[in-house]
Amino acid sequence: MGVKLKLSTISALLLFVLPLYPQMDRKILQFEPLAVHGASTEESRLIENLLKSYFDDHKEVLTLHSGIKYEKLAPVAADDIPDVVSIAMPEQAPDYFVSSTLEQKDGLYTLELVVRNSLQQPVFNHVSSYKSTGEMALSLRSVVDNAVLQREVPTIHDNDTPLVLTSENILGLWRGDTNVELVRILPGGKAFAFLKSGKNMQLTYAIENNILSLIQKSPNDERFYSPQPPPVAKKLAEQAEPLRWDLNLFENGSTLRGTRSETTAEYETYDNIRLLPGSTSTVAWSRMQR
Repeated sequence: MGVKLKLSTISALLLFVLPLYPQMDRKILQFEPLAVHGASTEESRLIENLLKSYFDDHKEVLTLHSGIKYEKLAPVAADDIPDVVSIAMPEQAPDYFVSSTLEQKDGLYTLELVVRNSLQQPVFNHVSSYKSTGEMALSLRSVVDNAVLQREVPTIHDNDTPLVLTSENILGLWRGDTNVELVRILPGGKAFAFLKSGKNMQLTYAIENNILSLIQKSPNDERFYSPQPPPVAKKLAEQAEPLRWDLNLFENGSTLRGTRSETTAEYETYDNIRLLPGSTSTVAWSRMQR
């Protein structure tokens, strides 16, 4: 069943139609309806609307929503705007599918967000619990940012050959990975990570065997672990090992790719938080400026 949108002005038509014609390098992401267990209609509507909005904010992807009929539009004259139009859609199939589940149980609200590729293989999976949907809402933007960043990590092929690292070709400003907005690499083994929580983290680095290793130098802080709930962030700040990245240089010096090692957390309630040191993930940083 298609849902059509009423538009009465040319500005409204442009607002809904023009942004949905993607650039060639944009990926198409299909957002599926939120699955709800135990939460109220009002609570689930809040979380689903926020998730949709935050995915829509990422202009490097084109987000399609289930329940809306997407059709190609014929040209419309400025003096002949119809009362009802459909949303324009590119002809290619979605590259990724996003599913989400909201569950209320034993006084906690749990969100699971999964991103799958076109082969239905999971490429991102996030689970976190909160005391209320209000607390969850405050963390959703970071969760969505992390999902998009993780989804965008390039596949490392066997025939990829890293460039030779030097103390000069790594310097500059890089766009980071999960929870890391920017990284500034300076001469002399010093670097700074600017986190999405607003905190800065001092790093040290060294090059050995053509691998750039960056290690957290700053003492742990609860805001390093945003958007984790406060009890989880507190335990991580008290016990987590320093963050570490081991990266190679690719693509004419424009990309650093490799692994991120850190302590992560698993929990069903805040009274039973299990820390997992040595957790690793594949990451990519893109150069912004030298």
